[in-house]
Amino acid sequence: MNDGECNALINCSEDPSSFKKYILYSVKDAQAKSLLGEKLESLGPDRLLHFLESLKKLVTDSIVDVNQDAENIYAAVQIIELLIGKIYSGPQIASILNHIHGVLLLFSDQNMFIQNCCCQVLEKYWKMNLPSKNTAAVNVIPYLLARALCPIGKTQDVIRLYEVKEMLELIDFQCLSSASLVSLLCKAASNEVFLKNKQGIEFLSYILTIDLDLMVMVNNAITFMIPDLKDAHLLKVGEIYYEGIELAKMRNYMSQYEKECIQGLIVCALHCHRVGSNKCSQKVAKVLSVLHKHKHKKEPHIEEMLYSLYKPLLWRALDAPNGDVRANATALFLGVFPLIPARYNKVQFQDTLEEQCSKIKELMMDDHEAVRVCATQGCAQILEDFWKILPAHHLTTLLTTLCCDMTHDMSSSEVVVAALQGVQLLLNNPLSHVALKKLLPALSNHIYHPAVSVRNVMVSLLLTLHQTSIFKFWDLVPAEDLLSIVENTKPGPVRQKIVSLLVHLYLPVDESLSVQIQITLDMLRKCPDVHRSFYLDAYPHVGLSSSLRLVVGLMLLIKECIEKGSVTLSEDSKLHINSDELEKVGQVLEVCAVLLNSARKDLKRNKQAASTLCSKIVPLIPRILQEFGSDSVCNEALSLIMTNLPNEGLVLLKKQCYKMCKDKTSGVPVQTSASLALIRIGGGTKIISHWSEVISTKLESILDCKIADPNALTSVDAPSKETTQVLQTISNVLESPEYTTLMECSALDNLYSVLFSTVDLLPQYHVLGQSQRLRADHFKILVDCLALTARFSIHIGGVEDLILIAKTITNVVDNTKSGNSNRSAILNNVYKVVVEGFQVLQYSPDFLSLLHHIATSLAASEISSHRLTLCKYLHRAAHFLGIHTRSENLREVFARVLQSAAQNASKKELKDVECLLLEVGVTVQRRELGKSKRRPWDGVAQDIVQVVTESLSDNEISSRSDLSPLLQIIVDCIERSDSFSFSFLPALQTAALTNPGVAQLLNLISP
Repeated sequence: MNDGECNALINCSEDPSSFKKYILYSVKDAQAKSLLGEKLESLGPDRLLHFLESLKKLVTDSIVDVNQDAENIYAAVQIIELLIGKIYSGPQIASILNHIHGVLLLFSDQNMFIQNCCCQVLEKYWKMNLPSKNTAAVNVIPYLLARALCPIGKTQDVIRLYEVKEMLELIDFQCLSSASLVSLLCKAASNEVFLKNKQGIEFLSYILTIDLDLMVMVNNAITFMIPDLKDAHLLKVGEIYYEGIELAKMRNYMSQYEKECIQGLIVCALHCHRVGSNKCSQKVAKVLSVLHKHKHKKEPHIEEMLYSLYKPLLWRALDAPNGDVRANATALFLGVFPLIPARYNKVQFQDTLEEQCSKIKELMMDDHEAVRVCATQGCAQILEDFWKILPAHHLTTLLTTLCCDMTHDMSSSEVVVAALQGVQLLLNNPLSHVALKKLLPALSNHIYHPAVSVRNVMVSLLLTLHQTSIFKFWDLVPAEDLLSIVENTKPGPVRQKIVSLLVHLYLPVDESLSVQIQITLDMLRKCPDVHRSFYLDAYPHVGLSSSLRLVVGLMLLIKECIEKGSVTLSEDSKLHINSDELEKVGQVLEVCAVLLNSARKDLKRNKQAASTLCSKIVPLIPRILQEFGSDSVCNEALSLIMTNLPNEGLVLLKKQCYKMCKDKTSGVPVQTSASLALIRIGGGTKIISHWSEVISTKLESILDCKIADPNALTSVDAPSKETTQVLQTISNVLESPEYTTLMECSALDNLYSVLFSTVDLLPQYHVLGQSQRLRADHFKILVDCLALTARFSIHIGGVEDLILIAKTITNVVDNTKSGNSNRSAILNNVYKVVVEGFQVLQYSPDFLSLLHHIATSLAASEISSHRLTLCKYLHRAAHFLGIHTRSENLREVFARVLQSAAQNASKKELKDVECLLLEVGVTVQRRELGKSKRRPWDGVAQDIVQVVTESLSDNEISSRSDLSPLLQIIVDCIERSDSFSFSFLPALQTAALTNPGVAQLLNLISP
């Protein structure tokens, strides 16, 4: 806007349309407004008044439809803002603002910005204390209240409201027209946005005391809000009531204010519920604590007010029959202690103090648990705050009661917790240390208290104790005892606090590395299992650099021990590496693993530390793995160390582990450990490809293998040895927790295809082996491959593959002569097939047929341990007995196998047979009871008893001195049957001739 346009605006005041056009243009930006302000300032009085008349006419025409002509009002407001206080503030301005004030609450949501600008001008006019300010003020308060209470209300809105709070003096709260404003004020009193700053608190204090009727309503609104407030906001509410005291005095409302507000809070604190989701009484007491705090600051009027209000209520509540009321009163009494008015002289003060100290002792011995808790907490606070003014004999009494009686309350762990917390609080007062030094040793046993809460606060007490100059925690509880507690404590605050106590003793970061290692080894010697817990919680206290330094030092120590056999750290600390010290090496590695696992997040952020760590420990891992990989503890710890290495370390480690896997001289344990390590760190595909290559090459060579020299039958060539190592490594991996990870590798399908080729190869080779004397190691490799194929097929090939594999093996068993050395290996693999396939195929009729086939083939086996093992596998299928069409045959085979096992079993094996029989019987009975009128258990029991009695007829068995397992089988079977055939009695009668135990049994069960 240029000078010409400004002049046009001023000169066209006679033309409303032109005036409206130019005035909208004049306030479009800050530069235009500034230029207009300069022009208005240069006008003479007459021309300025003429301009204001035109502006007033524009406003009066616009307020007819305020939302349609809101832009005109906005332009007028901007011009008035330029004028007031600088150029002109006469009655014409007041008249225009009065019109704007009248429509302030009529703007729609679309014109909220313009409405706010209008209110800001009205606020400015009020704050400048200009003439007729009262006529344009009343509507500002409801607008600002509504703005502050809306969901997007801001703290700035509350501040604006506070700055114009005196406008409330203009309102008649008795008038019905102010009802909506009163409602808004009550909502403000119960809105947390007013508690977030000092101005909001003072505003609420102001409206609490501005009118007696409004006081009641606002007080009710605040009280209603208290149960839902947090502690920080409760203190703010207390400040509202404290600020209201001075305002009430100024308005001569003090008696009404005390009665309606303060006394109402006291009554609520005494009689509201202590328990529940809101804990109302405790929250109201929190509000009153603000007044108690100001009382302790020696404000006489507060002391007098609280004494006059508490006296008729508090003492009666302390003796109330209701325990919760006494507990509420105790909390208030001890919070306001000493409750003595400032007007008392010294004698009156001492007498009242004596009386109140005696009351505290009485409350600490109350029958109600909550009263004792409150009294104990309050007593400790009083001893800390008023140690100097308490009478000596009462000081001794209260201190002894707190430390000796309340800490040993056998009926309530909460009282014990409160007492220990009180002792911890007392340690903040140096005057109490001399007296506490004599009393604290009696508290040492609380570290073993059965309640976790007591142990937790006891450890906190030890932490506070250790920070004082006169005490150390080991004066109460020795460090070795705390270590044993760490070892047997679950993760949680108690263990973390104990470790924070011990960390400077057992992991001193300021000491040299050799000292740290020596302390670590001494701790492992004293408490072998504590390291898993201690170092896990110690890491936050020592940090990344100290932890990595100890890890590198320990792993270098192990490497040095491998090379030298032992390393002497001091006269009392020596680490030997031999078969008897594997456990200690595993513990040292576990320390490294725990620290690295705790540091993994920090390692990701600290690239330099990660690089240094990899360069130092990655070269050590393969050597340690090679030496101790066969030990499960060492292997697990090494695995955890490897999984927590940074990516650059994993790349280097994969290469070294793969090299160990391919080393034929390393042995199966080392290859297994290296393979597991590769799988854990993401190298499973690479090692599976290596396995496939070795096995495939060997199977191809077996097809072409023909040996003319019979003496070569038992020889083993290098390829066979390597293949055997690979197969055993795969089997070991399948037994490890990494089994599931292995199944997710993409190269597994190729390995399965190679292994599955033995399904066709084994029968051909076996038939060939009957006519030619071929290599035994080749045959074993084929059987092992087939067993591994069966285990993989459960997850890859499915039911059809597994059944085909199992039938192939059993056919080979049938064609293998009894006594053949290969038969034992084949039988063991049959068991593996049965066990691995059972979970997947247990509902398949084909698999039931397969079980029958296997049982028939092995029932006559001359190796009793195989039969007994098969019994254990077969009893898992016991719920098929009496259900499926082939159940009778399967039951018969089961009984035959049991009979054969019982005839050749040792005493221990007989007990196993008994357990199997009883378990099978109970399983069948439980599954079939109620499903049919015929109870299959009776038939099973009959078969079992028949088997056992036939076994007793055997001279070798019946001559045994202890037949109780077999005899117990007969008794149990008879007791569990509804109907039973005693056709077995002749066999028992024969056995009774040579064994008194059988004769006694015969007398018991004869029908």
